[in-house]
Amino acid sequence: MKGVDDALSRRSGVREVSVRLQDGIVIVVTDPTKPVLPSALWNDIERVGFVPATMDVWVTGSTDGHAVVLDGARWPVVGAEPADARVRSLHVRVLAGDEDPPRVEIVGERPDAAR
Repeated sequence: MKGVDDALSRRSGVREVSVRLQDGIVIVVTDPTKPVLPSALWNDIERVGFVPATMDVWVTGSTDGHAVVLDGARWPVVGAEPADARVRSLHVRVLAGDEDPPRVEIVGERPDAAR
């Protein structure tokens, strides 16, 4: 959906956008040097008339056992997640994007992006 792609691509801190319209999924890759609030992305998506089922985001952060920690902000994690203070690239799925901070689940980690 071009409207979603355009809306998100213009936002500072967004590197890449992929829309899977049939699945109702928007995948956003952000720039770790330019923080982006998931609620801002979610609002951009809704503003163009598209309500995603989920939002997948690659973020750079750590986990504390209950949340993903990004630049001091804590995004609550649904489900058990071991604490790991290493700052690394994480693939998270935003489950409640209109909440700030959003509730997320951790999908995976990109091992080659560990710092």
